[in-house]
Amino acid sequence: MKKARRLYIACIFILGFLPLSHSDTAGPLNIIISPNGTRVAVSTSDGISVHDAHTGDAVSQFTAPAPGEMPPSQVLTFSADASMLASVHGKSIYISETATGKALAMLEEHPDSITALAFSPDGKLFATADGTWTVRLWEISTGKYTRSLTGHPGQVNGLAFSPDSKTLASAGGTLRIWDITTGELRHAPDKDLGSINRICFSPDGKLLATGGGWDFTAHLWDVNTGNLLKSLKTHTGEIRDIAFSPDGHTLATASADKTLTLWDVNTRSLRSRFPAYVDREKMARTKGRRKKTYDVSAVKFSQDGERLVIASRAGTLHFYDVKIGQYSPTYLDLKK
Repeated sequence: MKKARRLYIACIFILGFLPLSHSDTAGPLNIIISPNGTRVAVSTSDGISVHDAHTGDAVSQFTAPAPGEMPPSQVLTFSADASMLASVHGKSIYISETATGKALAMLEEHPDSITALAFSPDGKLFATADGTWTVRLWEISTGKYTRSLTGHPGQVNGLAFSPDSKTLASAGGTLRIWDITTGELRHAPDKDLGSINRICFSPDGKLLATGGGWDFTAHLWDVNTGNLLKSLKTHTGEIRDIAFSPDGHTLATASADKTLTLWDVNTRSLRSRFPAYVDREKMARTKGRRKKTYDVSAVKFSQDGERLVIASRAGTLHFYDVKIGQYSPTYLDLKK
């Protein structure tokens, strides 16, 4: 097995419960929320911190053993249950235990820049994509490289496993749906999707939602047939994140236009559209009372489906009550 395809056990990070840095004045390089809405990871030039999504408290922080030894990570992903966090540093991928900060493994020396990551929900497989337009599958427990999936005519920006871990969706300018057991390509819809960067399966695995950058549109797909069911267009900026509610009846989309939408999945109609969080307290103290809104980075539903957890690119968390249709009056600043 080639060096570039081996999985090494590594302890590259100095990990532990460390105070958060205040030196990153430009904001996070990336901020993501775990699929179950319980954890948040914030990447800055100083390292990666993991927080409780309910309280904002730091759970663990990851930093390089010495300055310059580990490039900052802009590509991150949680496992389905938030027990593991994968991060990209240069051409290497580090997999760590979220709760303790313990480094578990490293996939090193990919042939090109890494563009997307995904854990299978059963915790057995890990998928990566890089600048060679190739998707690679790895067996986490043994470190075995299993296969490559090729067929994209361009860069792959998003990866997602189905809830049963038997299907993988990969996308960039085009969408591909793969059978993980056989490695066969199930569907390759003939549609220019405007550079997809977010993919999400519905909880029952029957639907797939994608969101892109160029066309500012979310798309809803039938997984079994590969057919496009509906194009969901209300945004005027890049779609930053998408998420299904736990019952699968609602789809949330968040955009760089500083708005979020809620879609009725059954009728495929728009349920509501609302602005990103407005800090009214800061607005009252600001000269001219100009509205202070936050550019959205990520959105997920809480485990009970009653609220949205929304991460801003300023490093804050906001909470939106889905039933009453309004924000919580408080928010969490993860940089404090």
